[in-house]
Amino acid sequence: MPDHSAKPAIRLSGIHKDYRLYDSLSEQALDVLGFSRIRFWRQAHYKTFKALDGIDLEIKRGERVGIVGRNGAGKTTLLKLMTGNFAPTAGTIEIDGAVQALMQTGLGFHGEFTGMENIRASLVYNGLTDDALEEAVADIVDFCELGDFIDQPVKTYSLGMRARLQFAAATAIKPDIVIIDEVLGAGDAYFAGKSVERIKRLTHEDATLLIVSHSMAQILQFSTRAVWLDGGHIVSAGKPLDIVNQYEEFIYRLEQDRVVPGESAGSGKLKEVPRWILEKTGTGEGTGADWGGDGPLHIDSLSVVDDNGSPVDTINTGQPFGFVATISSERSGSFPCSCLFVMYDDSGDVVTRIVEPERSYAFDGAHHRIVAWVSDNPIGQGKYILSAGLYHDYDPALPTRGHRYHILSRGYQFRVKSARRDNSRIVLTPDWTWQTDEPDTIENAFQAKTNG
Repeated sequence: MPDHSAKPAIRLSGIHKDYRLYDSLSEQALDVLGFSRIRFWRQAHYKTFKALDGIDLEIKRGERVGIVGRNGAGKTTLLKLMTGNFAPTAGTIEIDGAVQALMQTGLGFHGEFTGMENIRASLVYNGLTDDALEEAVADIVDFCELGDFIDQPVKTYSLGMRARLQFAAATAIKPDIVIIDEVLGAGDAYFAGKSVERIKRLTHEDATLLIVSHSMAQILQFSTRAVWLDGGHIVSAGKPLDIVNQYEEFIYRLEQDRVVPGESAGSGKLKEVPRWILEKTGTGEGTGADWGGDGPLHIDSLSVVDDNGSPVDTINTGQPFGFVATISSERSGSFPCSCLFVMYDDSGDVVTRIVEPERSYAFDGAHHRIVAWVSDNPIGQGKYILSAGLYHDYDPALPTRGHRYHILSRGYQFRVKSARRDNSRIVLTPDWTWQTDEPDTIENAFQAKTNG
């Protein structure tokens, strides 16, 4: 756990970063070399782009902070200021500790040198000598699993091989602060899994972590706090689940509104973040993010219940349970609708989607009804998050084309406990129908299972 009484690992105060956008390369060269001041009769032609506009941010030692935002929001500029690659236009930056940054695959590695030569050069640059250097070299070679390629020029490596090499070298020396900008997205699934374990090891050793990612699963998996940047400003900061809910809702609405009549897709003007998105987002403890929709149907509440119908936050594998949504309507009538439950694990990955066949939702003067899905609970041990949505003409292959009445995103959290000693997310029961001999009996097996 971070020591909140200690000096912060990173403190940014009133940070501004401006870039000059020149009309031509010659204008840029003259201004950079100082000739614009000599040509007093002709001013340099450029526009000023504010990449960061008044950033105040403090990160405690040992914190794990995820940064989200659209392309051009200022995320990478912020990280480069922290690493010292850029200087701020205004404001102060205080960094307490050694920093290792993984901001571009292969950055700092010479293509003509072999992998081993690059490893040794990187470690010497970071101050390692003698036994510590040899121990780190062995660790990196073991992690990379590059075989004979370790003695080949880096220019012959694939993108995934470069990612392995740089990631291993940057994380082998146990820095005080680790900064990662999308690098975990490189490489194959096997490498990604190894990288996750390596990051966990660093954070358990009290390293401070900053991660920029477009993967909300990674933000939820690694972060203890999240920051949302947009237009060079901090829009919101807080619990990762809250920030991910806010950001995903904002992106969803931009996607819905991005085509303006008479313009091509994606050419619409960027919009400011609506305040109601921030105001309506709950804590994630049973409220979630209200994404709204086009009425009249609305999800009033969402819960997980036991076999007695009582809301619970903990259940056991094999114990019957249900997902329950309370639905209301703005007016009486019958409306075609399908209820959708989506269950995530605590890393943000989808475990399952449960789609109710579309039927008529009838409402009288009471204007509310209960929708429930029940199960014998094959879910393995872990923490899970539940979302719910109401749709008309829902197509799992093209979900955005259906009519959305309402979505309550990540509105309920619960835990499943299991006596089993494995980490399976789904634990199947032994109630199977087996067919081992004749292929033409497989259809009969399915019918027997269904009828049984």
